[in-house]
Amino acid sequence: VRLLRSRAWSGSRDAFREAAASPELKAASLLNQATACLWLGAAGHQEALACLRQLRSLTPRCAEAHFGLGIAFLAGEGNPSEATRSLRTAVEIAPDMADAWWALGLAAAMRHDTSMAATAFARAAQGGCVLSAPALMHGGIPTRERSAAMEALRGLARCRPAPGGSCETITS
Repeated sequence: VRLLRSRAWSGSRDAFREAAASPELKAASLLNQATACLWLGAAGHQEALACLRQLRSLTPRCAEAHFGLGIAFLAGEGNPSEATRSLRTAVEIAPDMADAWWALGLAAAMRHDTSMAATAFARAAQGGCVLSAPALMHGGIPTRERSAAMEALRGLARCRPAPGGSCETITS
């Protein structure tokens, strides 16, 4: 986790790969490995998706797995439809997850769904999310704001130390 916090993305990814071999650390390691991969950008995108899909299959009710998939689909693939599906699941599981509401608002804005975007950004703000809604122009995000929004989205992916390795300890 120290490597991840110090932004040593490649080193932390490798360390979490090794830790994932331990059954009691598997869930936390997969989530943290995915976080490191997301921060690597395009070079780590596919590995992040693989880790998050594996985590989702291990713990289907893990909001963090669905949230991470939403980030990966949006920031890595630019696929707001897939991101919306994952993020909706995340907020259904954890309705107080303000960052997931913000990401859902971003995905909705990219799909030109201004109603859903407004609702999601409002829920994010109510939940204490410090990120503000991007300026919406006819339901889309202006190009000048898109890269800043994607960087902010990647910033929502954080390390989650979890000694027990279960999703419950990851999200608490």
